[in-house]
Amino acid sequence: MEDKEFLLKELENLQEEIKRLKKLNKNTIRMQVNFDGRYYEVDTQIPAKLKEMNYYYLADDYKNPSKVKFMNYEIAPSIDNKIIICARVLDEEKDEFMFYFSEKLFESKSRASDFYLANRSK
Repeated sequence: MEDKEFLLKELENLQEEIKRLKKLNKNTIRMQVNFDGRYYEVDTQIPAKLKEMNYYYLADDYKNPSKVKFMNYEIAPSIDNKIIICARVLDEEKDEFMFYFSEKLFESKSRASDFYLANRSK
């Protein structure tokens, strides 16, 4: 009897895994979450715009935007307990990690500079 219950549970787990894999998209953000002491891999279905370990620029200066290395996507600390997925970047000059919204990271210095100029007074 226990074998039958075990097999039915395994079959149910496999069916759930098949449903999950059918929805899985290569270019979406996946995160590891902890629920009731167990870790699960979650596919957010949010398109991942940045590539891990690539360099990007912050729109923090017109002449010399800061160069940062994108590490991964993480749930950023939030004051109001909302889930905020941000890009975790490493500023190698300052040797510190920071969180940014992915749309605030640019592939080139010129794009970062243009964004800075367009939004500096806002």
